[in-house]
Amino acid sequence: MRTRHDKIFIATNASSFVPPRLSADIDTLLATAQRNDSGAILRGLQRIVPEFQTPRLIEVEPEQPAIAVGQSAPVLIAQQSS
Repeated sequence: MRTRHDKIFIATNASSFVPPRLSADIDTLLATAQRNDSGAILRGLQRIVPEFQTPRLIEVEPEQPAIAVGQSAPVLIAQQSS
C-alpha cells in the first residue's frame, strides 16, 4: 500500500517477512549483551542483520596530547570496512 511519500510503503502482510527465529535471536542477543560478551554480540548482530559488518579499529595519534605532561596514548577509532 502506498503512502504520501514515494519511497515509503505499508506492508499488508508484514508478518510473512519476519524470520521465524527473530524473537529467539533477539533474546539471545539481549542475554549476550547482559554478559558483556562482545564476540557473541557481534555474531548475534550478524545473524539478525546479515549485511552488518563489524567496525575495524585503527590506531591514530591524537592532534593534541591527551595530557599536558608526558606522552599521549594512541586513540582507537572505528573505521567502516569497505
